[in-house]
Amino acid sequence: MKKLKIKKPTRKSLIRKLDNKVSEIVRKRDTNCVICFSTKQITAGHLFSRRFYSTRWDLDNVFTQCWPCNYTHGRDQSKYFLWYINKFGLEKFKELEKKAHQVSHFKTADLVEFLEQMKGINNLTL
Repeated sequence: MKKLKIKKPTRKSLIRKLDNKVSEIVRKRDTNCVICFSTKQITAGHLFSRRFYSTRWDLDNVFTQCWPCNYTHGRDQSKYFLWYINKFGLEKFKELEKKAHQVSHFKTADLVEFLEQMKGINNLTL
């Protein structure tokens, strides 16, 4: 009899699942674009780029944006940064910016744990 091999998730698949789960949580939490208040083409927009893994899945770094505002943020961050500073304050902005620029190397086990935490958020009232 052959043993069934249980496939361990790859880093790439875990990252994709985390991205999707954070997007789902944020779009449920915030129903319109934080910049222009549109409810069309809503996406999860990262204040600090997804390339910064230390804040990539931090719900304090991701808010809803319509696709045009999210696209514009890639070229001109000022509107999104000003919105955040007005809502949460300059100190919180600087803390998040500092966190974003910290180098983070997550192990596969860390990604699995993050995903489990994100799944638990669905049970909370947003």
